[in-house]
Amino acid sequence: MVRKLTATERLRRVLEGKEADRPLYSAWGHFMNYTDRNAKDFAKATIDFQLAHGFDFIKVMSNPFYLLEDMGIVLLPVKSYASCVSRSPSILTVPKPAGWEKVKFPDVRKGAIAREIEAVRRIADYFQGEVPVLPSIFTPVMWIAYASIPSGQMDACQAEHGSYVPLLERYLLENERYIRIAVQRFAEFNQEFIDDLLKAGASGVFYCTDVARDLWTSRDIFEEFERKPDIQTLHSAEEKTLFSLLHVCGEDRLLFDELLEYPVNAFNWDDQMPFTPSFSEIRAKTDKMLVGGLNRKTDFTGNDREKIKKILIRKIGEAFRQGGSKVMISGGCAWDFDSAYKFYIWKEVMEEYQDSFAPPGDRKIE
Repeated sequence: MVRKLTATERLRRVLEGKEADRPLYSAWGHFMNYTDRNAKDFAKATIDFQLAHGFDFIKVMSNPFYLLEDMGIVLLPVKSYASCVSRSPSILTVPKPAGWEKVKFPDVRKGAIAREIEAVRRIADYFQGEVPVLPSIFTPVMWIAYASIPSGQMDACQAEHGSYVPLLERYLLENERYIRIAVQRFAEFNQEFIDDLLKAGASGVFYCTDVARDLWTSRDIFEEFERKPDIQTLHSAEEKTLFSLLHVCGEDRLLFDELLEYPVNAFNWDDQMPFTPSFSEIRAKTDKMLVGGLNRKTDFTGNDREKIKKILIRKIGEAFRQGGSKVMISGGCAWDFDSAYKFYIWKEVMEEYQDSFAPPGDRKIE
């Protein structure tokens, strides 16, 4: 029999190309909207979520604007548990580009940033290294966009182009003298923040970009404002982490080739969407772990649990057929609440794999 591994042991083995007792899996979403403003509540809700599902890493599901809370951004009250946290459409951290020269960046020992570190510490202390903990980190230009571009303008650009990249690029280039300073400051802040998160017990980072899209007028602009500071940040933590993942957000025109050399262990993207690369396409270009394989919008649709199980089993098999052994089963982005309430079916599938899965020759894992 193959003994049951901890999530950390399982992940290590797969990263090293060794056998495990079952496939890896994980999921996340905007599930902490009533708890993410208090370190104790946030940690407790995250621990409960993990205990319910048994995932192979914990994505710390912070609100998407946490870094800007202490820089003057205003978060709107959550209308319902299923509503993602949103920001005021009119109150900006930096309403005028020249403000980037004198804006005060957060202190990792105070306010919202200290709260995030404390939540990670509580989560990591509870699991004692048995489950990898990955806090969410966003790229400098994403923070710049949220801090200085009204949400209505971003939404309009998103509706027209499928991304706010054209609007962001115009802002960056028109205000380049100020923005270069801001990009570097955010990159340096991310490095300091990640270092403190790792000291608090994080195993790595869930590094997110939603601007790696083929909408930049020049790859040089993407290189200068996005790729270069990203790599700088990730390199600074590379040797201190067990597992870091790059999440490439978007359903169309992803700039994937430009990301393949990022110093991370795994890539996650919406591989099930019609206009994104498949596992087989990306596997041909990298030997890093591929995270995905499930359609977060459709695979848990309906109430027929046996149908859902059959879909999951088929999708898991297809993910390994295309991606090889170095695969983690997941969705390509945030799951919704309707799907999350059926994750017990997914857990059942993984437990059945654990009961029946054995490496070639039924070799015992030592």
